[in-house]
Amino acid sequence: MPTFPPTMRAEKARRGFTLLELTFATIVISLILGLTIPQLQSVMTQVPQQELSYLTRTLRQLRNDAILQNRTYWLVFDLQNQQIRIEEEDSGEREAFAEDHPEHTLRPHLIPEDWEIAAVLLTQEERELIQPEEVEILVDNSGFVTPFRYQFREREQPEETWEITTKGLLGRIEMLNPNTEDT
Repeated sequence: MPTFPPTMRAEKARRGFTLLELTFATIVISLILGLTIPQLQSVMTQVPQQELSYLTRTLRQLRNDAILQNRTYWLVFDLQNQQIRIEEEDSGEREAFAEDHPEHTLRPHLIPEDWEIAAVLLTQEERELIQPEEVEILVDNSGFVTPFRYQFREREQPEETWEITTKGLLGRIEMLNPNTEDT
């Protein structure tokens, strides 16, 4: 007993895909894309996340130490050497922490080779000013952090500038990526 109508041949009836097969293929492709795209994006934002993490840890430690030990610290952005270093005042003199300091967070922080510090701005209004070679951010003994905006970018993509900025009196850190509008 044939299962096809008498006018249809078996080879013509088997052409194409069923709705179930198309749905399954679409779901599999969506799952593969959903798993790979976030991983590619995380590779692209690895350095900005490291910079954000470094500044968050460092400022938290400097604020705590400044309050508990009644000291003053400076976070120094050195645009010429492309590094961030920390200085403290001891007996009226400022001294930078050495590269072999036991506390890893207090050692000078080099910007990755493919990246560069674009600018460090002390207030939003000073965007048009020429930046000095070193910008000093004060962390005083009350825990106050001088408000700043740290801009850095990949050397091959200078049009995409990442920005880390402080908010509030205690210098809460937040990052703005190049695809968001500045408010």
